[in-house]
Amino acid sequence: MELLAELRLAAPFVHELQLRQLRPEKSGDDEDGTGGYTKATDPPPDHVPLGLVVTELSNLTELRVYFGVLDAGMDYDRRLYGMTQNDAVSLCAGVKGSRTLRCLVVQSAEIDDDRARLLANALLENKSLRKLDVSHNRIGDAGATALAGVLATPTAAPLEELELGNNRVGAAGAAALGRALARRRRLRRLGVRMNTLGDSGGAALLAGLLADGGEGALFTSNGGSNGGGGDGGPPGSAGSARDEVEQGGGLRFLDAASAGLGAASV
Repeated sequence: MELLAELRLAAPFVHELQLRQLRPEKSGDDEDGTGGYTKATDPPPDHVPLGLVVTELSNLTELRVYFGVLDAGMDYDRRLYGMTQNDAVSLCAGVKGSRTLRCLVVQSAEIDDDRARLLANALLENKSLRKLDVSHNRIGDAGATALAGVLATPTAAPLEELELGNNRVGAAGAAALGRALARRRRLRRLGVRMNTLGDSGGAALLAGLLADGGEGALFTSNGGSNGGGGDGGPPGSAGSARDEVEQGGGLRFLDAASAGLGAASV
């Protein structure tokens, strides 16, 4: 395979890889005028197997990938965008076996709960990843709960930064993350902006931090646009919990802007 030969040739020299666009693999010739891609009635085509890329690039420490095409213009096709199930299986296989990868960024890839669970299962056996950014996807409570399981497992990937901004995480997912944070002091940054945590979810998340205690300062970003009363609030509300956590836990930065936090009591 030509790709395999090129990867092995480049492996000693590649430490960081940014794929600014990733076009699906063509299914054949272009006799029907489809550009060599699948027909409209077929499932979305898969991309190059990133698991192979991660495995062969033995010195790779950072991978940033966008499953889409830039400047498609008149050739726009919705099927050219997003990670398929096979893509997820391949990438997760590579992440699971990697001993060097420290940063993985996969934004705007249509990652849903099923794909998030696949990724979480891979991270349970990974020993190197420090940063995971899956912002701007479709991860809900089930996916967030699976990722929280990674945070709560001492033998899993030693994540220090988890970005879940602009997904579909609600109160249940926030509560799972809060419970995990009460047990995992390694995490330093958590991003949950532009989700639908609500007051109950925000309070549950921060209660996990308070339960851990410890030294260090936690900086939160509220942005003044959470659909509620802002930073303050009566005791027991998300706003007051944010103030109480000022000296708590191992987390250093929590970004909960536009996450539905208000001043209502819980």
